[in-house]
Amino acid sequence: MPASPLLDEAGKETPLQHSWYTGLARIELWTLKPGQTAILSGIDLGIAGNDASAKEFSHPIAALIVPEPGKYRLRYELHFGHVQRQDKDGKQLIPRDEDFAGSLTTGLAPISVRERVKEDDPPTFTGRIEFRGPDGKPPREGSCEVFAQSGWKELAKGALKGAAIEIPQCPFDSLIVNVRAPGFEETQFYDVRALPDSVTPLNLTPAQPLRFRLVTRDGKPVVGAEVRRFNRSKAAASAGPYPMKGLKGDVWGVSDTNGDVLLDTLQKFDPRDNALGEQHLLFYIEPVGHAPLFIGPVEAGENLGEIKVGPFLEASGEIRGTREELAAFAAEWEQPQPMKRGNGETEWEFAQSAKLETQRDGDKLTFHLSDLRPGKLRIVSRFKNGGKPVSHVYSRREPNEDDVVFEIDLQDSRDDLVVKNK
Repeated sequence: MPASPLLDEAGKETPLQHSWYTGLARIELWTLKPGQTAILSGIDLGIAGNDASAKEFSHPIAALIVPEPGKYRLRYELHFGHVQRQDKDGKQLIPRDEDFAGSLTTGLAPISVRERVKEDDPPTFTGRIEFRGPDGKPPREGSCEVFAQSGWKELAKGALKGAAIEIPQCPFDSLIVNVRAPGFEETQFYDVRALPDSVTPLNLTPAQPLRFRLVTRDGKPVVGAEVRRFNRSKAAASAGPYPMKGLKGDVWGVSDTNGDVLLDTLQKFDPRDNALGEQHLLFYIEPVGHAPLFIGPVEAGENLGEIKVGPFLEASGEIRGTREELAAFAAEWEQPQPMKRGNGETEWEFAQSAKLETQRDGDKLTFHLSDLRPGKLRIVSRFKNGGKPVSHVYSRREPNEDDVVFEIDLQDSRDDLVVKNK
């Protein structure tokens, strides 16, 4: 593992922290014959002019320094033999008896640090990209985002208006382009190269629309419900990553005056991992004046028919236990949503846990929850002080053996719930 001492003009030496990685180290065994040379490459050293620019490196670095202008010298120390590997019987495989063990020190490499000038910035130009359908015509509306592929720096963001998109200060490097346009699959293009004085075309694939109709329990259309993208997985993959935007994902559709929803930008297959099968998507729907709900996993091209939207529900009840248990009582409540794999099995559950507020009425401890959606309601309680620390997985309470879990499928408002120690 390399160490990197830095020396200034006065000879003062500053040891630099080395990079740290998880997982197994890459190990190669080399045997050098007389006259042969081994070249060991290392990860780059980062040199920044101030703390702000130190956070803007677009590629991986090891040690980072923010030095004053001046002349410095740098050397690397390489240590061999510290990493060891054994087989299943405990026999040492690495290092072998004949392997070199010890340290090698490089010579001093001169580094000159000065104030940055404009000429140090990499050259840029105004790039232009254009989206086209199979007929060669651009979509009339939509939105796109353009990033530098190295470091994901945003370069451009805006609406499509049937013309080329301009990218100011575009680098001579690879770009990532995200696009959503009605009638075409939403797509993320990698390794896009824009060129000066030309337009880079990007071809879009026509989408297979997903349709459904939102109605109340008595069959009336639900108008103006916002359909938010929640999560994405694939038929032969896991249930999808944790949705970092939670319940505040981008709005991909709104129900019309008949309650109909048309989602016509869904991607059927991800071209980067086609072998995992069709895309599975989960949406979170927020109707006006009605309880929110999830739909999915769904696929592009489906017609789901009518989906009933329920009213906001309320749940209230009593906490029962001894005087000591009620004095120590604390709980969180949540409405978990199952995250399913392509085979229909639930892999994990999304939930945003909140503190259960209670009211004391003499010797009774009661609670009341409102604005709930139909579905599972879970209360995770603790009737004693101490025990294992309370833990969460992202925003969801993770019960342990010191917790008591109460769970009910709530389809109508209830005022008779009882939570007790067992």
